[in-house]
Order: sequence, then C-alpha cells, then structure tokens
Amino acid sequence: MFQEGKIKTYNEDRGFGFIQIEGQSKDLFFHVKDFPNKNVPPRIGEKLKFLIVEDNGKFKADHIVRLDIKQEVPVAQNNDLHEDIETKASPRYEKKKLSTTSK
Repeated sequence: MFQEGKIKTYNEDRGFGFIQIEGQSKDLFFHVKDFPNKNVPPRIGEKLKFLIVEDNGKFKADHIVRLDIKQEVPVAQNNDLHEDIETKASPRYEKKKLSTTSK
C-alpha cells in the first residue's frame, strides 16, 4: 500500500535522504535514483507518495511519486501502474507496523 510523507533531510552530494512518514515516528531512507524526475532535485518539505520495500534487510522508499511536481503519466495509466506496483511492497513492514499493540 502506498504511504505518504515529506522529505525531512536530503544530502545532495551523496544522493540520499529521509522521509518523515505521516503517523510514524521513524523516518524512511530514500535514494535519488528511485525518483521519477531526476532533472529536479528533491527538496526538503516536498510531499511524496511511495511504497516501502525491503532491500538487504533494511526498509526504503521505492516507486516514489512526487506530489508537488506534475507527473507525465496520464491518470488512468497511473492508477493501473499503482495496482501492479503495490504487489512489490514489503509485507513484513506492514506486519511489523500493525503489531504495535501490547498483549
């Protein structure tokens, strides 16, 4: 499932940063190579939509959609793309997130 958040930090020299996820206390890693429009660098405070995936045992943002920048993909095609991509989200992250209640 797609999550939403804002860029909290970005290191332009190294090409990575962290996203503050709505309703979460822990920030999420992202790399600039996962951004759809590489001509416009990420900006602190920019709103994003993304999937959380597991990469080498760590969670990161992938399939990033820049909500503050106009996208080139038509809406109908974009909705179909989101359905296909959502199957790649890390199910382990969802389970971990949901198991925060105490026994």
